[in-house]
Amino acid sequence: MSEDDLLDVLEADGVDLGIDAEEVLDGVLHEHTELVMPLLDERWVWLPSLLEGRIFTHRLSETEASHDILTWRPDLTPVSILTEMATFQRLVDGSPLSDVFPMLDSEVLAARGVSPQAVDPAGALLLPAGRLAALGVGAGDLVGVRVGADGFELVGVSETVSCSVGAALSAMLDERPGRAEMLDVATWTVCADDDGLFREPAAPLSELLAASGLAHDGDLVARDDCDFAAARLAERLEVVKARYELDDDEALAVLAVVKLHEQTLDVVAVARAHLDDAGGPDLAEIAAQAAPAGALAAPDGISVRAALGLLAEPAVAAAALAEIGADDEASATALGVFAESAEPLAPRAARPALRWMQAKAHETLGDVEKAEAALQAAESLDPSWPLTLRDLARYAGDRGDAERGLLLLRRAGVASDDHLQHVLESFRPAPRADLGRNQRCWCGSGRKYKVCHLNREQLPLEERAAWLYQKAAIDLLEGRFVALLLEAASARSQHWDSPGSLVDGLRDALVADVVLFEGGAFAEFVGTRGFLLPDDERSLAEQWLLVQRSVYEVLDVSRGQGFTLRDVRTGDVHEVRERAGSMHVQAGEFYCARVVPAGETMQVFGGLEPVSLGERDRLIALLDEEPDPVGLVAALSRRFAPPVLLNTEGEPLTMCDAVLRAADPGELARGLDGLYEREEGQSGDATAWFEHVVTDGMQRIRAHLELTGDELRVHANSVERFDRVLAAVRALDSPVSVLSETREPLGDLRDVQRLAGDAAEGGVIEEGVDAAADPALAAALEEMIHTYEAAWLDEPIPALAGHTPRQCADDPTRRPDLIRLLDSFPPDTGRPGTMSPARLRAALGLD
Repeated sequence: MSEDDLLDVLEADGVDLGIDAEEVLDGVLHEHTELVMPLLDERWVWLPSLLEGRIFTHRLSETEASHDILTWRPDLTPVSILTEMATFQRLVDGSPLSDVFPMLDSEVLAARGVSPQAVDPAGALLLPAGRLAALGVGAGDLVGVRVGADGFELVGVSETVSCSVGAALSAMLDERPGRAEMLDVATWTVCADDDGLFREPAAPLSELLAASGLAHDGDLVARDDCDFAAARLAERLEVVKARYELDDDEALAVLAVVKLHEQTLDVVAVARAHLDDAGGPDLAEIAAQAAPAGALAAPDGISVRAALGLLAEPAVAAAALAEIGADDEASATALGVFAESAEPLAPRAARPALRWMQAKAHETLGDVEKAEAALQAAESLDPSWPLTLRDLARYAGDRGDAERGLLLLRRAGVASDDHLQHVLESFRPAPRADLGRNQRCWCGSGRKYKVCHLNREQLPLEERAAWLYQKAAIDLLEGRFVALLLEAASARSQHWDSPGSLVDGLRDALVADVVLFEGGAFAEFVGTRGFLLPDDERSLAEQWLLVQRSVYEVLDVSRGQGFTLRDVRTGDVHEVRERAGSMHVQAGEFYCARVVPAGETMQVFGGLEPVSLGERDRLIALLDEEPDPVGLVAALSRRFAPPVLLNTEGEPLTMCDAVLRAADPGELARGLDGLYEREEGQSGDATAWFEHVVTDGMQRIRAHLELTGDELRVHANSVERFDRVLAAVRALDSPVSVLSETREPLGDLRDVQRLAGDAAEGGVIEEGVDAAADPALAAALEEMIHTYEAAWLDEPIPALAGHTPRQCADDPTRRPDLIRLLDSFPPDTGRPGTMSPARLRAALGLD
């Protein structure tokens, strides 16, 4: 349906999207759609529903048939995106499937005996080994992929029916002359208009397209006279226009510069190979060997000179640099060579942009001095070009000159909410209130204050420490650490159940700090930009590089001022100045942090990560191993994870159900009697059996089976139990066939809440029994909990590093951990069947 129709349905269902419902819905559809996909006619579709029951065929190649792999493009393109959903990462019988890509999964392919070069760059579907042979299909045969409710179904296809998809696509493309469309989206659109398409096996999509006079190129489909290169350029042009809010000419200039850079990459590779023997050529040497920019070709529709001229517009220059993405040595070298060799061809107004690009190339290559010189040269060409001024403002800030940095930003006309401006204003020293402008300066120079230190005051080092930290962090969203930052943010936010969780992860203090220090970004900052820093800041930065993250115990707290920490690994005690943090920490708590010197104080940057008693020793062991950044963030983020649900045998909870049809119900019942315990006192037509297991001294139900007529229903709460029962049933003499099968993982409490909500809507959940109102039940529960408490005293407890509570009570070095654990227990409410911390303390002699 269209967005308007969807809004109407949501409103009718009582869904409140707020005042600007259209904007909210647009954001949800475009940013968090999962498999809600747009069609070509501005409708939206829930893809699993649209494709369920449809079958797409593919003719097997020799490689595919021999190694159980199916190439997606073009025949199976319409269903390839479904594998983003866990339901379609398996076959309907539960067998696992996986997407493989030659660039990412070369080891997986090699294990299957497939060369990465034999696999389409867009990827393929890896099947269970031997599956195609089991279907009886080989090279040249057709295999069908049907979309089911519980995964994909593979079928061998011997006969096909006619299909009108070619005519439908032709009619659609006739309405868009000269355009190419995404093959999957176009196919979804015609399927939405004709529910009968692909309901029976037809010829492969590629053959249907060719028979209808249509052509395909990669992911695109068009009339056979289409210029796909021009179509891709037009498509990319629209993307650039929308992404950077440019007009046609500006977007074309961006693509032209990107193409010139790509051509320069090839030229530079040849030049570097020629000069490598001379030993480390710089950009100027390579540029001298490279062909001039005038020998390069821009895309049709714009000349090289016209493209270069449009770089005078800062938005165009910034967009071109973003599209180039010169964040590695080869790309940055090519950018520098292109900018230097293109400058003579560019109009004067565009030359500051080329100098700015040279500066960016030098920065990526680690030569900050040359980068600053290039920026200063760009400023001399145009003192008002904003991108140059903004970068020079950062250099001024690194040197500790907030006043000059703010002056440059004002000349650049930055917005009032600019981050760099906010940082510089935060560390701008205030003039001395006790000294007039024309009085002798406080420093003893003999000059007037206004010409000596006015607007040149310097904050104490303990106040500038935060500035130093922000100087290093300012580049994290750019350059080569972006990928690591995204990985760390993903690890941090993996348990956060909110639409903007990844963005929140990117803003998280721990994520930035780990990338800076464990990830190496701070060391690189000191190595490349450290010479810009004031001497005392440079010395402080080098001290920070020697400080390791550790686990600390809070010994004492001074609210609003700071706290005393003890490093549990070394025993060192630190008095930390931390006004905000001192308002929420408590003595006796444990935190993971980096405690660093800052002038005459010790401070914490990157936040205080709470550490539970049970995680403390494990985290210390991890820190001793010098963990990788993402692994460290993941470990410190486990506290956000909902409790993992396991059954009494320690298996992950998965609600598994199957309905089987028995060829001989009587024979099946006799077989089940030999395997399981028949339920007593049954009435009606159903006969039920239980499989039992004894855990913790109690008999528990492993699986439940119920036979009604010729249908056998099987239920278990783990895959292991379920598969074991199904295997046992299939091994009986009475044949059975599967009618339906579901496996619903309950990874954590959120899944249980969802399942409980579904059950409640169906009227399954009844009102609970109040144990306190039933004396017999209350007595039974009390007896049970007393028995459990007595056993708990002598059980190894993970939160006590595997020691028993009684051992810890007898060990003075571990007794504090035991006391903390008991303090964390909920208070005794007096309700039957609840543990009592007071009883446990008494039993352990801790009263």
